[in-house]
Amino acid sequence: MISQSLFSSEWFKMPSIEFFKSNILPQAIASGSFGKNAELVQILEDSTEAQDQFASSVLFAEIEVRVGASKQRFSLVCKFQCENAQRRERFRTDFQFWNEVLVYQDIVPMFPINVLDILPQFYFGVSTLMEAPENDVVILENLIPSGYRLTKERVFLDYDHCALVFRKLAEFHAASLLVKSKYQLKFANKINELKETRWYIRAKEINNRYYGENAKRGIIPLVKSGKHPVILNHFMEKLSDVFGIMNDIFQVNEMSVLCHGDFCRNNMVFKYEEDHPVDVKFFDLATARYSSPIVDISFFLFLNMSLEVRRKHFKDELFKVYADTLQQVAGTLAPSLQDLWKEFQQKAIYGYILASFFLPIMLDDTPINLDAQVDESEEEKIERSVTRGGEKVTKVLSEIVTDLVNWGCLAFDTQECQK
Repeated sequence: MISQSLFSSEWFKMPSIEFFKSNILPQAIASGSFGKNAELVQILEDSTEAQDQFASSVLFAEIEVRVGASKQRFSLVCKFQCENAQRRERFRTDFQFWNEVLVYQDIVPMFPINVLDILPQFYFGVSTLMEAPENDVVILENLIPSGYRLTKERVFLDYDHCALVFRKLAEFHAASLLVKSKYQLKFANKINELKETRWYIRAKEINNRYYGENAKRGIIPLVKSGKHPVILNHFMEKLSDVFGIMNDIFQVNEMSVLCHGDFCRNNMVFKYEEDHPVDVKFFDLATARYSSPIVDISFFLFLNMSLEVRRKHFKDELFKVYADTLQQVAGTLAPSLQDLWKEFQQKAIYGYILASFFLPIMLDDTPINLDAQVDESEEEKIERSVTRGGEKVTKVLSEIVTDLVNWGCLAFDTQECQK
């Protein structure tokens, strides 16, 4: 999720340690997550503040439990729903909590043991699906005491970070290929329980306008300068139905995997040795979906990879790192490099459409005042969005569009665009 520090609104109330201790922790301990017949010895509130979480409120805590004669401490990060019902509905957080609990509790346990290490330890989760949102919670391992941290870079990561991310993402995706081969019916049934959190029919019109207008921002300067007029004008025409574009991209095929769904540097933490990244773990699976692996690849590519790294290393190196790792883990179940690239060409616009909305937020130093925008019309909000960050952001988006053209990602199977 986009960093809460970018927003100047007190939207989400931090749950109290008393509520956690009296209402949530007893259930978690009784579930056996911290050991069979574990008993709470003490609970300590951590002073660490939540970072890069927007659609939920987060509490850090350390607990000590006794199992038999031994004691053990657990460092936890506990995610709760926000109090305001309208805001929960706006961000569909009821469904987000449902997805995250489902993935951690029912889907990920089917994955091979080595793949489980890509995620933080899951201890406990509850999703009431709108019945009692105050009781919804996800309790995970706090990775900070183990030496993991968010990147210092706010947006674009260097080659070493990107290579590590693509290797681990390939391992995560490969697990789906292995699991759906071994547990076909069980896996399919659980996948079918995932809820849509963004591209649902009631949001069709507003998503078409917001994402469509933002995506045009990187196209218009190129058209005005006479570059690729047929291809880009056709692309802009298609952007009148972003909802339809997304539905096409989400169609299930033999390559489909469990995607993270919000795969950006905000939702991963790295471990370092002498400032060199040696490991990465992913978190925040609230918008997970079963779809093309390109959903995750393209979003990270366009949101968190700089122009230099993208043009110098992505196609011939980093994409191959992903494909090779996928085949190493999933064997013959993995698609070939050539088939994966075709899939990328057909669906990479997914990452651009989302990045065209989020990059202006990430690259603009001015916090978004959500309270001040309450009385704005949709037109005013869109105008603010498509100008945020100024010419600097527009140039970044146009460079992405240029790469999409050069990589053959905007052909759309039309004769005109194949010329």
